[in-house]
Amino acid sequence: MNQTTVGLLDNFVEAGAEEFYLGYRNAGISSEDYFNRRFGRLTNFDSLESVLSVCRKAEKLGAKSYVAINELYYPESWHDALIEDVMKLSAGGVFGFIISDINLIIKLKKADSGLFIVLSSTAHVMNAKAAAFYRGLGADRIVFPRQLAPNEIIRIANSSTDRRFELIVANEECPYLEGVCSYCHFPGEESPNICRQAALYNHFPAGFGYSLDSCGACALFSLRQIEGLVLKIAGRGLAGDLILKDIRFFKRAVGFIGVSETEEEYGRRCAELHKEVFGEKCGRKCYYNVGQMPEIDITGRNARPQLTQGIVKWTASLSYDTLSEGVLGEGGDKQ
Repeated sequence: MNQTTVGLLDNFVEAGAEEFYLGYRNAGISSEDYFNRRFGRLTNFDSLESVLSVCRKAEKLGAKSYVAINELYYPESWHDALIEDVMKLSAGGVFGFIISDINLIIKLKKADSGLFIVLSSTAHVMNAKAAAFYRGLGADRIVFPRQLAPNEIIRIANSSTDRRFELIVANEECPYLEGVCSYCHFPGEESPNICRQAALYNHFPAGFGYSLDSCGACALFSLRQIEGLVLKIAGRGLAGDLILKDIRFFKRAVGFIGVSETEEEYGRRCAELHKEVFGEKCGRKCYYNVGQMPEIDITGRNARPQLTQGIVKWTASLSYDTLSEGVLGEGGDKQ
């Protein structure tokens, strides 16, 4: 949610949204930087007070709110001020916080062990051992990185009895590994290390850089056994009407899982629903690889190959397919 879409909060909840996440700026900590992976006024709120106002409204509508403070790390000199902000936000009705910085997670849990911490996808949990490590630090829920394949997601989820995970299912597809990405992303920044995708996104119309309308609906059939999986719609910079369509689409798509006998049947239902909701064929811009896709007459486009069907999968060109299990013996050998 952002300052341009907050007016649709009631519509979002009516359509089926149960949680919202947002970012903010505290000029007292830094006059230039925001505290999350989105920059600029359109995708952030200007103050703690404006954030609390939105979160209180969401709470009255029966929805939970989360604040993103999810840069990979922050200067230690910022920690006390960030912790103070978190305590104010938590006391004011914010349900949880999306964080990546290990030191900040530890300090927040020490300050208030009851805080609900969502580990951002930028922390890049690629296997079960990493998930267990962050659980040990105090992460209450983990957002799967975009780069995992469905079978890897299932292995990680099955490795723990505490199955609180979150999956990004729509918009803002990027081919890079965001948790270890060293490219510069800021608009107008002059650097030889500028991300081509970000540069295109910042200076050209939508569609020239990131794939803004990617979708992970068809993969949900193979992930149906993961209890309590939270579906996340990315795109705080997108228009409210598009987000509203995303919510309506996924709310209905989830309902198809229980009445579909095969992955192919489920994919067909999703493709037909996509045309109904968005007014165009889905185009097979898949976030995650799918074994059986609907026929081309339903989607209107050839299936993209493994390398480009969704984000480049890190295991696609590697031989150790079971690395996501991440189980090591005492001597470091895989068991």
